[in-house]
Amino acid sequence: MLLIQFLVVLAAIIIGARLGGIGLGVMGGVGLLILTFVFGLQPTTPPVDVMLMIAAVISAASCMQAAGGLEYMVKLAERILRKNPSRVTILSPLVTYLFTFVAGTGHIAYSVLPVIAEVARETRIRPERPLGIAVIASQQAITASPISAATVALLGLLSGAHFSLFDILKISVPATLAGREYGGRDHGDTVYVEGPLVGCPLPDCHLPDCIVRFHRIVASYFPGER
Repeated sequence: MLLIQFLVVLAAIIIGARLGGIGLGVMGGVGLLILTFVFGLQPTTPPVDVMLMIAAVISAASCMQAAGGLEYMVKLAERILRKNPSRVTILSPLVTYLFTFVAGTGHIAYSVLPVIAEVARETRIRPERPLGIAVIASQQAITASPISAATVALLGLLSGAHFSLFDILKISVPATLAGREYGGRDHGDTVYVEGPLVGCPLPDCHLPDCIVRFHRIVASYFPGER
């Protein structure tokens, strides 16, 4: 029975992913209806605290973007990276980490990825290295940010064990920073030789240009971001 229920959930996710957009949410509701009325499972109470925290984080990020704060942060990050281009592999994850830490969402780091790619290209450093560790650092910061939904959810789970927010942060912040520092270290092989990217759908594409174009496409879905 458990296997059948798992297949229902998996089918709902696959069909929703193929539909795309709001179809993913609709198929999630369909799967929940099947599990509830066909298999007789009891739905749990909705995570209201987490939902409200997500709404608060999104609202705060939207206000920051509308007020020009996001553009200002990107300019500061670009200034830091361009003043130390040879250390882009170390500084880029620190920048994205701080972006996510203060905003509470990893999506805030998308706007600085094209800058990282451009600086890496100008310095002839493989752009996939600073970009890869920068994205990972931005996601690690979610577990360390005091205003992220993940931290709030963990705080709710540990509330019965008498753990405070400070108890969580004094473990998650040093751990994620240590992981960022190790991942951002330069282990050699930093010289990037430009050449066509095999299998890239763009004609005569070079790797840094492809990355910049890709992130511009992603950024186009977030008005006001670079």
